[in-house]
Formats: sequence, structure tokens, C-alpha cells
Amino acid sequence: MAKIDSYSLDSSITDNDSVLGIDSASGATKRFTMSSIKNALLEGADITAVIAGTGLSGGATSGDATLNIDSSVVTLTGTQTLTNKTLTTPVISSISNSGTITLPTSSDTLVGRATTDTLTNKTLTSPSLASPTFSVTETGIANGDLILFLDATDSSVTKKEGLDDLATLFAGAGLTAANSVLAVGAGTGITVNANDVAVAGAQTSITSVLNTSLVLGRDADNDIDFTSDNIITLRTAGADQIKLIDGALSPVTDSDVDLGTSSLYFKDAYIDSITTTGNVSIGGTLSVSGNNFSNVADIGLDSISAASNDINISLTDNRATALTIKQGSDAYMIFDTANSSESVSIGTGISGTAITIGHGTSETTIGDNLVVTGNLTVQGDTTTVNTATLSVEDPLVVVGSGNNSSDSVDLGLYGLYDTSGSQDLYSGLFRDASDSGKWKLFKDLQPEPTTTVNTSGTGYAVGTLVANLEGTVTGNASGLSSTLAVASGGTNATSFADKAVIISQDSGTDTLAAVAMSTNGQLLIGGTSGPAAATLTAGTNVTITNADNAITFDVSAAGDAFKTISVSGQSDVVADGTADTLTFAAGTGTTITTNAGTDTITISAGTNTIEVDEFTGNGSTTAYTLSTAAVTENNLLVYMDGVYQHHNTYAVSGTTLTFDTNVPNGSKVEAYHMITVSNTNLVQSAVAGTLIDVSGATGDVTFNVDLSEAAEAAIADGDYMLFLDGGATGTAKKEALGDIATLFAGTGLTASSSVINMDAAQTGITSVLNTSLVLGRDADNQIKFGTDNQIIFEVSGGDNVIFKASGEIEATTVNTTGAATIGGNGSSGGVTLNDGSIQLRSGTGSVAEMRFYCEVSNAHYQTVKAAPHSASSSAALVLPTASGNLVGTGDSGTVASGMIAADAITGAKIADNALDSEHYTDGSIDTAHLAADAITGAKIADDALDSEHYTDGSIDTAHLADGSITAAKIADGTIVAAEIADNAVTTAKINADAVTGAKIADDAINSEHYTDGSIDTAHIADNNITHDKLENRYTVLSALGTGSSFALDFSAAATFTATSNGNATFTFSNAKQGQVIDLILTGNHTQTFSQTNATFNKVGSTDYDGSSNNLIQIVCTNDSSNPVYMYSIGTYASDSTP
Repeated sequence: MAKIDSYSLDSSITDNDSVLGIDSASGATKRFTMSSIKNALLEGADITAVIAGTGLSGGATSGDATLNIDSSVVTLTGTQTLTNKTLTTPVISSISNSGTITLPTSSDTLVGRATTDTLTNKTLTSPSLASPTFSVTETGIANGDLILFLDATDSSVTKKEGLDDLATLFAGAGLTAANSVLAVGAGTGITVNANDVAVAGAQTSITSVLNTSLVLGRDADNDIDFTSDNIITLRTAGADQIKLIDGALSPVTDSDVDLGTSSLYFKDAYIDSITTTGNVSIGGTLSVSGNNFSNVADIGLDSISAASNDINISLTDNRATALTIKQGSDAYMIFDTANSSESVSIGTGISGTAITIGHGTSETTIGDNLVVTGNLTVQGDTTTVNTATLSVEDPLVVVGSGNNSSDSVDLGLYGLYDTSGSQDLYSGLFRDASDSGKWKLFKDLQPEPTTTVNTSGTGYAVGTLVANLEGTVTGNASGLSSTLAVASGGTNATSFADKAVIISQDSGTDTLAAVAMSTNGQLLIGGTSGPAAATLTAGTNVTITNADNAITFDVSAAGDAFKTISVSGQSDVVADGTADTLTFAAGTGTTITTNAGTDTITISAGTNTIEVDEFTGNGSTTAYTLSTAAVTENNLLVYMDGVYQHHNTYAVSGTTLTFDTNVPNGSKVEAYHMITVSNTNLVQSAVAGTLIDVSGATGDVTFNVDLSEAAEAAIADGDYMLFLDGGATGTAKKEALGDIATLFAGTGLTASSSVINMDAAQTGITSVLNTSLVLGRDADNQIKFGTDNQIIFEVSGGDNVIFKASGEIEATTVNTTGAATIGGNGSSGGVTLNDGSIQLRSGTGSVAEMRFYCEVSNAHYQTVKAAPHSASSSAALVLPTASGNLVGTGDSGTVASGMIAADAITGAKIADNALDSEHYTDGSIDTAHLAADAITGAKIADDALDSEHYTDGSIDTAHLADGSITAAKIADGTIVAAEIADNAVTTAKINADAVTGAKIADDAINSEHYTDGSIDTAHIADNNITHDKLENRYTVLSALGTGSSFALDFSAAATFTATSNGNATFTFSNAKQGQVIDLILTGNHTQTFSQTNATFNKVGSTDYDGSSNNLIQIVCTNDSSNPVYMYSIGTYASDSTP
């Protein structure tokens, strides 16, 4: 077969033409007609007809179909008018309505709204910088610098303000500003953090903190409160403890606060007087000026007596119960005088001081006439006056004077007028606070009124008032006996018709008349003969609708008209009336012409030449040909499938437009070529606006922000400040000055309306230290630290309490209603009274007493007690004027010789066996003092009798003891060995002490040679008895066992052992003076020694140790009826072999 390209090419083809092909069924080459091929191709097609839709015309059901764009459709070419159309995101290639855009004739660049471009040789007139980015150098801001802000009072114009003025604005309560620095008080105390300004925890420059709501402390449970006038309250553990008022430092709650503790004492107290309802324990010396305690028996105020002087009772306590005089359980006070001309006064010397008679739950009866020369105030819920005649001299009686509410109580008088029935009935006159203050007369009310009259109460009825009335009368008036008097224009009419209006009628009689208003729409209109009823009549284009309480006017237009003209994106133009005029204004480059004959308005714009080229991409082509050569890419606006293409994505050379990449197949390209554009309204030069400097008039123009051009103005709340969001390279933004102040306000500060105030309640301050520091409520109620080493509490303008470095507290008066412990550490210090006296009052059923403790651990005390009430007498205890000791009855061993008069001790005063040898002086006992035969052998000292005491021959054999004649008594040579038989010298023949050590052979004496008890201390060499030679170190004679109560009988043993299983009591008995016993005691419990009238004195500093073994040695120093024991305690480790 010949090659295809050997055949001639025919560009036309018809249905009758044929082509060669291969039959798929047989594989043979065949010839197919074009008509059959076309039918085969169309056999599976979905399109059976082309029908013209909206905006199109033409179409066909077979063959070629042609569609034409209707004239109503807006095309890319041509000029058409849009009517009632909404453009969504329109792209305007040319403006032909209100302005003229003239494209430049030479090379130039148009600036797009949403693009970033460089302006060259342009002039900006009053530019608006939406989000400018300033390139500035970050540096430290300092005093003298200026900041920019938007002045809210001047249309947000950008202005500048000095940094020091901004600091002054920020400085609120508690802060000061100087040289752009914020400070608390004198200039320090502010901490500048990364993003805020805070009150420093440790303050050293605050010289005073004064505020009527001041509270200082650790937290809400531990503080010093100055909020009450003339009172400083110290609060700990969530409760008010101590308050300082003018002239008094006292606890807040009765019997609640101790002055010191059982282990911590105040050192010295200098007090004018002490008043206490409890016990006073004085650990040191009590020094009272003067030489006596007077009226000690009166300590309990059992009685007050004096020999000849007046009795003055000075009360320094302002409480109502400062003075109580009572007999038994009945309180009474009797003032008696024998002279009827004298008077008895009850009162004080201080004006305004309250005097209370009686008690809140008792009744006080005055049995005679009572004259009150001053004001009388009666407090209570009910005041009853039982009198036949009540005379009130004052012409006006005030009720409700104590009312402090806002018009919520009724005022008036009421009375009980009927008690005969089952219910009491009340009647009265009152002003009703719940009904606009109307005065009402009522009767028959059953519930008694309180602060209000219940007008809904059972039986309430309006009372009848019989009176002549003047002035304005509201409500119904019935039972009139004559006509109702009316001023000028009055009437004698007694009734009026329904729906009538009363008018004055000038008919010569000045009377009132009624005009009937019976139809909707009627009005009362004045006329020549006076007001008359008239009906409104609707005019042209007016409709009147009458209804009850309303008349409606509707005005209709003369013809059809638009009232509102709406322009998309603009404000509506609304007609103000039927004669309002709509005016069209021509914009720049726009001409408006009207034709009255045709009623048309023509808007014409300047001529512009914009050429549009359209292309379709094939996926392989980048270059396309323009109709007219373009100078640069900036002369073109290129869209691809409706999307704007940046000029960086294509290049232009003459008429060739070349894209960087192939245009996708089927994509539509639209190239708008601006051939002729007027540059009249485009940027031609750069002009500096507010705060802007321009460098260069042509070419590249540089804009710089110049802050020095800003007008200086006072910055205030509501203004804005510029800042760079994100640092030196951030975006320029604005922030309200109030928000900046809030950012600066850190701990202890609060910002409000651009002012930073120091918080009234501070929780972050941990110390306030200053040599001139003052804290308090005001200048009269404060704590002052200005004096070195002193803290001064001041209330009501006076220094009331002063704490000194020496531990002293100076106070005018100290009041305590509980126990007061005053002293150093219990062994030093004390109370010194420079003036006055100590008065101890009990009143609790026990007599008042004063205890004086010993010098060692307060182990013992002596007590001075008042006489009991049963003594019915008063006495004075006068101290001696010279040095000496007071002796109490029952005391033992405490009377010094200087206290006993010569010959004052008689034989009757000396107890039997009380005199010992030391009580006799040498030679004081002579023969006369000795009874016959009184000197027995036991009374004669060894070797006391000498030869001169024996008469000759007075010693015979009977007087010689066996063995008493020693060898020395026998003359030498009288007895020789020859006279003595062997073994004749027996034990009996050897005189006592005749066998000396020399006669005894070494090691000849064994244990059997010693009798029991024959070896005493003198026979034992020092340090020769070792621990191992002792059978027992203690002789355990009595084991008391285990328990909590033990009987310690001195006659039973010398050593006792016991183990306590609880707080144990040891009861002593049968002790003898000088007797010593040992008590070995264990057990971790408290031990108590007991014996009737006995005194136990501990010696040494070692205390009982419950975790160890304790050896307690007890000696009886006095075994009288008031025994005295001394004891000491030692501890030792456990030993299994005691």
C-alpha cells in the first residue's frame, strides 16, 4: 500500500467521503463513510440538544448549535449598564462613575491595595499609616525622655509627653513621683519587675502609714487594727486580744489575756495603782512607800472602817460594777444622814459620766418624789406611766425621734378604747409611711400597733372626723351640711354627669360648669365663650383614628415616591419630608449632566484607554502575544482563571508576554494593558505629614518618624500610647494608657483610670523599718518608732504605753480582771508602787490573800490572808519600823533572840526534854539545881573520879570488878611465875584490856574471836572496806510495791522502794527530828509528799527524773505539830546488785 503522505491533502470532508479502516470483527481492511463514522461517534453521546439558558439565545437539537450572549449579560468587552446588581469581590479595570484614572504615558508603576510596593518620586499628603513598622534602635529610656501617645481629648491626635509627667500621673495613693521614678513615701520601696511595678516587701523609707481603715499584720488572724477611732486593737489566733484606748491598755474579752506567762515574766512594772478581781502573784519583792500595810482585813472589802477620819473610796474603773457593797447575797447601798437639811448626792465629778442604778433584769423603785434637773432618757421596750394626770409643759411632743430608717415607721397616737368584748379595740391618728405619708384616722383595730399600723389587720376601719375643712381635700367627702366652698370660679353644683369635664365659666357669676365629653376624639378647646368640646376633622392626605385614650394621625404622600435610597457599602439616604431634595455631587474627574426633557441624569468620566487580551493555555506554552507592546510588567494587570498574578511571575518584551511556567491546559488568561492613564491623581511627590520627616523629593524617598514635632500636652486617662508589639522589630500598635498602668501595677498596687494606687490592704510587705516610722489610724491614734530603743503607743493624742529596751513598760494604768503575774524570772524583779496602795478584792466566796514565795523555784510560800466575813471586824497589820522578821503562830525556829524580851521565857514556855547541854552555860548548874541521887554512874564521865573523890576505906572488895586489879595495882615482885600454876590464868583472870596487841601472835585472831558489833569505825583503817566487802549497799527494809498511793512510816524502815503507776502521793508518819530515810523511786509520774500541817523543802537543783532511778533522801528537821522536812533528789543508773 502506498504511504499516506503520498496522497494529496484535502482539507474539506463531507458525509459521502470515506476512509480506510480495519473491521474489528473480521480483521479485514474496509472502507468506512464519514456519515457512518459520525453516527458511531454520536451513538453514545449524552448531549441531544443545546438549549439557550438565562442570558443566552440560539441553540439547536441537531447539527451545529450557536449560542449568543444576550444583551443583558455583562461581557468583558463593550460598555453596559448594571441595574439592580450586586458585585461580589469585583475587579474593576477602569473607573467610570465618580473618578478618573489616567494611566501614565511613560514607564511607571501602579500601586496595588493589597501589594507591597516601593513609592518613587511620590508625594504623600496627610498619609494614614494603618500598621507601620518602624526601624528604630532600642535604648534605655531615662528621665527627660519623651513618649508618644494618642490624645483622647483631641481626636486621638498623636502627641508627646515627658516621662516624668507620666510617672506623676501613675503615682496614686501611697506613691510619689520625682525625676520619672515612682516611690512609696520618700522615694524608695518600689520594685521594678520585668512587666510591672510592685511594692517592695521590705520598706525602709515609709515614715508614716495613717489610714482610718489601716490594718497591719501577718494575715487576717494576726494583725494590729486601727479601724476604730481612738482604739488600737492587737489580734492573734483569729481573735481580738488587747485594745489600747485613751488612758487604758486592756483585754478585749474579760479574763482572756495574761500579762506574762508562768515561765516568762515582765521585769519591772511602774504603776500608779493596780485594780484586779483575781489573784496577784508577786515573784519578787513588793515595795510599798510608807511604813505600813493598812486595813489588810479590808482586802476583801468585808468592811470599811476608820477611827476618826473620813473614808474616801476612789474609783478609777469606769465600769458600772466598779463599786459593789453587799450583805450576803443581797446587794444594797445605804446613804444616811442625821441632818434633814443635808442632801445625799450620787454622781461623779466628771461631766457626762453615766451612772447606772439597778440592773438589766431587776427593778428599781423610788419611793418618794423624783426631780430630774437635767434630761431624762428612758431606755427599754415599754414605758408605763401610772398617773391620774399627765402634764406635759412642752407645746410640741416629738414621736419617732430615735428612728434611723428611711420612712418605714408610722407616726401618730393611738389608744385602747374598748376592752369589754373578746378582743381589745384600738383607735388613733397616724401618718402612714407605706401610703405616701398620708394621715389616717382609724378605729376598731384588734391587733395593737407596733412601729406601724396594720391597715389590713382584723377590724381596721376608717374613723370619722368631725371638723371644718380648709385647703385642698382629696378623697370622698360625705355628709356635707352645706355646699362645697370653692374659690373664684366656684360652684354650687352638687353633682356632674358621667364623662363630664369641669370648667370655669365666665358668665358673670364665676361658677364651674360641666362639659360632656362623650365621643372618641373630642378635645377641650378654648373659645370666645370659654372652653368647649370639639372634634378633630381629618384634612387632605390625613387620616384620624379615634380610640379610648389615643388619637392617631396618619399622613399619606401625594403620590408614589422613594423614601430611602440605599447604596451598597454606604449609609442610606432617607427623605426628611415630602419636600426633601436628593442632590447628586460630581466627584473628581466626573461630570454630571441632566436633561429635564427626558428626565435623565448622565454621569461621565474621563477617557482612559485599557486594552484587554485573552488567551487559553494548552499546558505547553509560556509566551503569548499582546495586541499592543507594553513598556514594562507594571503596565499590565494579569489574571489567570480570575486570580491576580503578581508581576514577578511573568515578563514582557514588546508585544510578548512570557510566563515563568507553562499555562495549564484550559486556563483562561486575561491581560489588562493600561495604555493611556492620567497621573493627575497619582502620587507625584512626597510631603511630610504629622511626626514624619521626608528625605528626598524625587527618586527613592525615605520617611522618618520625628518625635520632636509632636505637640506636648498633658497625658491623661483615656489616651493611647504607641508601642512596638514584639520588640524592636515588632509591629507598631497602640494601647490605652489605663491598660499600661494596669500592666505596671504589681504586688500591693492597683491601677484605676490610669492611676496606680497603693492597696489599702497590703499582704506582700514583710517589714516596715524607718527611724521616723509612725503607724496608726490618725495623728492621735498611732504607734510611734521615732525614738531610738522605744515603741510608743498613743491613743487620743497622748503617749499611753511605752516599751523600752530595758524591758520596762510605762503605762498610766493597767487593768486586769484575771490573774496578774508580775516579776522577772520568779526570783528577781518585782512591783514598785511609788504612790498609792494595793487593794485586793475577792468577792467570790473566798477571802483575799497575798502569797510570798521562796527563792528556790517558788517551791514554798507564806500567805497573808484577810479575816473571814464571820470575824465581823477590820484590823491593821503594821510592819516593824526596824529590820526584823514577822513571826506567825505555829512557826518553828524562826524567833530570833533579839525579838524576845529579857526573862520573857518562863519554865512553862519550855517543852519537856527541850533543853540540851548546849543550852547551859559553863558553871550555870550548881548543887542547888541537882536533886538528891540525881547524879547516876551514867552521868559521870569516864576517868572523872580521882583519888580525892574517895574517902579512905570506901573501896572494898565489892567495889572491885573482877579482873579490876591489874599488874600495876600489885606491887612489883608480889606475884611471880612460881605462884601461878600451869593453866591457872584463865580468861576470867585476865583483866579487861590486859591483853595488848603485842601479846597476840600474828594471824592468831580469826572471825570467831570477834563478838557481834565489836568492830567499830575506829578499828577499820581508812579506804580498807571495798565495794565487794559490802553485803548490800542499801538495806531494803520495806518494799512499798507499785501503786499511786503509799504510806511512808518512818518507824518501819530506813530505806523504802516504790514504783508509781500514776501520779503518786506519799503520806508521812512517825517521823523523829534528825531521822533520815531513803526512798528509792521509779515511774514517770508526778510525786507528792503529804502530811497534815507539814512543810516540805527541796534542797539542791536536781529534779525528779521519771526515766531513771531516783534516790530521795528525806530528813525530818522538826517533828512538832507542824512538821518540817528537807529532801534532796539524786538519780543513778539501774544496778542488778544493789
